[in-house]
Amino acid sequence: MRYYPLNFGSRTELDLTLNIIAGELPTDLGGYVFVNSAAGTVNFSTPPPSDLPDGTPNQEYGATVLNGDGLLYRFDFSEPGRVLLKSRLLKPACYYADEATRYGTDYYERGLHFISKGLSRTHLHLGTRNQLNTALVAFKFRPEDPTHLAATFDAGRPHLIDPTTLEIVTPIGAQAEWLQNFPDELEQVFPMVYATAHPCFDPYTHDFYAANFQKSLTNLIFNTEWDHRLSKVADFALKELHKFADWVLGQSFSPEDLVDSIRQFIPFLNEKHDTAHKREFSDHFRISNTSLLESEVRILHWRGGKMDSWRILDGDSGEPIAITQTVHQMALTEDYVILSDSTLKFAMDMLLSLPFGHHDRLNALVRKLTTHTIRSETPCYLIRRADLIPDQSDVVAVRCDLPYETIHFSVDYRNPEDRITLHGSHNSAICGGEWVRPFDRLAVDPDQPVPANRIGGMATSAMDISRVGKHVIDGRSGELLESQVLHQKGFPKDRVRALAGPHTWGAGLYTFRGYQEAEPAPDRIRYIFHQFNGLVKEELTRFVYELYLDYNEKHAEIPAEKILDYHRKGIPGCLCRLDTEPMELTDHFPFGKNEIMLSLQFIPRRRDGDTTTELDPGLDGYLLCLMQVGLTPDGSQDGGYSRQLYLFDAADLRAGPVCKLSHDNLAWSLTIHSIYCPEIAAPTLDYRVDIPEDCNWVLERFPDEEKQRFFRDFLEQEVFPHYVTRGE
Repeated sequence: MRYYPLNFGSRTELDLTLNIIAGELPTDLGGYVFVNSAAGTVNFSTPPPSDLPDGTPNQEYGATVLNGDGLLYRFDFSEPGRVLLKSRLLKPACYYADEATRYGTDYYERGLHFISKGLSRTHLHLGTRNQLNTALVAFKFRPEDPTHLAATFDAGRPHLIDPTTLEIVTPIGAQAEWLQNFPDELEQVFPMVYATAHPCFDPYTHDFYAANFQKSLTNLIFNTEWDHRLSKVADFALKELHKFADWVLGQSFSPEDLVDSIRQFIPFLNEKHDTAHKREFSDHFRISNTSLLESEVRILHWRGGKMDSWRILDGDSGEPIAITQTVHQMALTEDYVILSDSTLKFAMDMLLSLPFGHHDRLNALVRKLTTHTIRSETPCYLIRRADLIPDQSDVVAVRCDLPYETIHFSVDYRNPEDRITLHGSHNSAICGGEWVRPFDRLAVDPDQPVPANRIGGMATSAMDISRVGKHVIDGRSGELLESQVLHQKGFPKDRVRALAGPHTWGAGLYTFRGYQEAEPAPDRIRYIFHQFNGLVKEELTRFVYELYLDYNEKHAEIPAEKILDYHRKGIPGCLCRLDTEPMELTDHFPFGKNEIMLSLQFIPRRRDGDTTTELDPGLDGYLLCLMQVGLTPDGSQDGGYSRQLYLFDAADLRAGPVCKLSHDNLAWSLTIHSIYCPEIAAPTLDYRVDIPEDCNWVLERFPDEEKQRFFRDFLEQEVFPHYVTRGE
């Protein structure tokens, strides 16, 4: 078996048969599991090297593993006795622009190329990459249609995928139908589109819903003014930035004032460089009273043709609602669409990797100045589906604040008497957007740098114990009617080494039968299978620990000093089954210190006409878990990690994996969301967005005609031929 560095991710597209390395493959498996993942860029596999081949520092070094092209895996269980794997890179139009300007091309030498910065891959003029690496949603608009599949991303439109070839068929919605961030100010070929990574499909009414929102300032400041001006005056800027930082740290700023001071600092610095004047920034800056943000959130509806959209207004104020973090998650009941201001932050530091190259002190300083914690609660917005009237432009939402942090949640489809039942995975004091930087130190020992194999990995080790919750909400008023919340340490008092039962440390992903599938789902969700990552000392950096100290004191169940001690001792992850009726963890499997679970998916047991069983349908199947398994039992990285698949009987997790599979060529660094399809076929949907027409619509909005001509020539040479040859 082949072992790779923990943070290594290959971009190689695969067609192979997996090897059974332990146990036996069940004979009643069937269907297909699709798993989305992030897999580096056109320039580098994950992680990017610290230096370029010519020896110069690599601007993309230290980027998060989340920042990468989508590499879609399909695990095929349709043939008895074996599991086939197919994987392909997902290539929207912006991918071909990225490929044409990759390292080594003339475009790259001239500065026309994307750069991975934090959670985004951007360029001042090219715009933002839609990497399609996050989630998947299944849908079909007629019962007789085959299942259609869409890949998604938090910063881009969803795209229709052919599940047989794993190739992109078309974007869903034209550029003109989506709200872009700064389309006129920046004149970018591929404008940033903030969207939900979890669109929803109703298998009963055949409605497809998505969300689209606008946040105005962070990308504008850091991806344009910062890079464009400071890079030209680097040495001078470094000295002035130290002075500016000292001044800022002595002020009591609101977030808006801080952003405004940064915005004004850039042109001030440029002026000072040009004129050599001696005036300091503190003499120049005055706090303005002008509004810096114009936010808008839309809900979109699609039935395979032109999209409808509505701006969402707050039911109390009548003003447009504003998203402070992301709309990573949305969900659907028979009568309501629910959006959340998910606790996956998108702060300014999320758009930066190493803004000052290998100047560690300045990179750390900028991150400290620009970051913040996630929110301690989750605002949710409830929209009545009956109010989504096609010829109207606005719709009113009712707000409900969940009392805990939440990235992911699901809802029961039925909402009797307008009672919405929401099942939340509460990532208490965890932000999924944080990642380990090269200059980070371990919280358990600040003298120790993070291991090299953790750089770029998610810094998501918790600063509190995670929770799972079941909340009942009045859809008409937004009132939280009932709330049952569960957390378990898994050990008595502070005796971590006496860990014996299930625990809820480090909430990750979850799955259940029917999740995000195109087929009718049960009216209510009874069993949910949760991933809990445990506490890993290499994932808790000193920066994250200090960032969340005040947060911990105000909101946490477990004090920070105990959290640090638990990390020092280590708590391995576990797979748990939650019974939502009594709200109890009724089954679990504890992983070893060298076993890391990434993605999980429920696979229904194939019955072949024999439906006789005493099992609840929610237990009648298997759990597929994608793993990284270390060579050494203690979890040290000396021997590297293999990539494996574990299969569990959903009704008996305690028994352990019934089968383990692997292959030497499996080498993922991060897999994310997944979906199950019982059958696959080529899409029959007669829907296509014309890519040249779509891109030209953007270019025609450029006031600069010379820039418009240049990029039209660029697209005609480098991007459009990929669609002409495919007959699109």
